[in-house]
Amino acid sequence: MPNLCINNTVLDVEVLVLDKDGTLIGFHEIWGKRMEAAAKAIVSNRADETRLLNHLYRSVGYDPTRRHTLGNGPLATAPIHQLETVVAATLYRWGIPWDEASRLSMHHFTGRMSAPPATDEIKVRGKVATTLQNLHKGGVRLAVATTDNRASTEACLELIGVQSLIDVLICGDDNNSPIKPDPAVLFLLAEKFAVKIKQLAMVGDTVSDLCMAKAAGAGYVVGIMGGAAEKVELRTETNILIDSLDEIRVI
Repeated sequence: MPNLCINNTVLDVEVLVLDKDGTLIGFHEIWGKRMEAAAKAIVSNRADETRLLNHLYRSVGYDPTRRHTLGNGPLATAPIHQLETVVAATLYRWGIPWDEASRLSMHHFTGRMSAPPATDEIKVRGKVATTLQNLHKGGVRLAVATTDNRASTEACLELIGVQSLIDVLICGDDNNSPIKPDPAVLFLLAEKFAVKIKQLAMVGDTVSDLCMAKAAGAGYVVGIMGGAAEKVELRTETNILIDSLDEIRVI
């Protein structure tokens, strides 16, 4: 069984489960820009444009002043189909008829959020490909669990050169599968890898990721800084914090 080492802490695990956005790639570089573009398209040419725009940002958990996604909000943690409902409901409460609100959300929000990533939207967090190659060669089996849609996720993994290294991928639009932050995601991964839940380590950039892992009883819970959640938020859920995946190695 391989041993992982993080900052002199040895992790006796067989499977490393990785979040995607905020862990493998930068979170704010892609989702903040998309959120702003979608929201501005939705409110375009409305008399109350500025107020509605700010209301949309608040409803999904986005701070336009800092261009920062809030770590405990739906934009950081919810799958796209749930976010579509959040946006539509926000528009409806604003006074827009439900049919129109649903159409606006699906067309402007979901259309942008589910599009395959462009090269200039991807900021790789460290030497991800090299790190995962080394882990894979060292006998660590790798999984990615994300709330993003499968097509976009597969395109992203291919762009950063790690798709062939990922043994199991669980996405937000998978049919007949649990979705993050349901702890059942990790139980399913343990079943697929035929290992005990204690033999999994979860790496994520949100409190939602870490709480999911703790609730499932994963062997180790690792918070990665620089993503959606602040360091102080991650610190409440784990004492293992890293700046990037580069800090994880096989010994």
